[in-house]
Amino acid sequence: MPQLANLFLADEAAPWRQAGFTVVADAVWLGPVGIILGNKSTRRAWAFHGIGAGELDGLETRPAVHGIAAIDHPNGATGVDHVVIASKDLERTTTALAEVDIHLRRTRNLTDGVTQQRFFWAGETILELIGPRTAEIDPGPLSLWGLALVVDDIERAVTLLGERCTSPKAAVQPGRMICAIRTQELGISLPIALMTPHR
Repeated sequence: MPQLANLFLADEAAPWRQAGFTVVADAVWLGPVGIILGNKSTRRAWAFHGIGAGELDGLETRPAVHGIAAIDHPNGATGVDHVVIASKDLERTTTALAEVDIHLRRTRNLTDGVTQQRFFWAGETILELIGPRTAEIDPGPLSLWGLALVVDDIERAVTLLGERCTSPKAAVQPGRMICAIRTQELGISLPIALMTPHR
């Protein structure tokens, strides 16, 4: 099974540091996944151990950048719980993922009657695919939408970040708490949630 290795973003390092992350050589390492930061010309992309460079359902897939030893983050983030990806054609994307040995594990219909979530494992990382139950006529490519990260002590993270994050609340997953970093205000290009670990 391929392991998600990297996400490539156009973000500068400073906003990530303001959000409580340690940035080393323009990268934020969270367990086996490295978020590689760049300049404003960098397209969003991802990389996997076990998948070559190219495109995966229209999303640029680059050669994997290998990580460094475990690193501490002031906000307490220890790893990636899941990466949210968005598609306007869920069947097309599900087929594309299956072709690289990333297979559908679970489906959940949202209460709006329109949206569906699909869940996959990419090594140790969950991919949460979200989109309309019925494909759009011109669906466009798959895109990176957001991140959910694990923190051992969410109250500590909230205290550190102050107004840079929301108050913790109960997550959809039973027994877990979640808060959101105010990424748009900080200049981070993806929404980021912090979550307590699985119990």
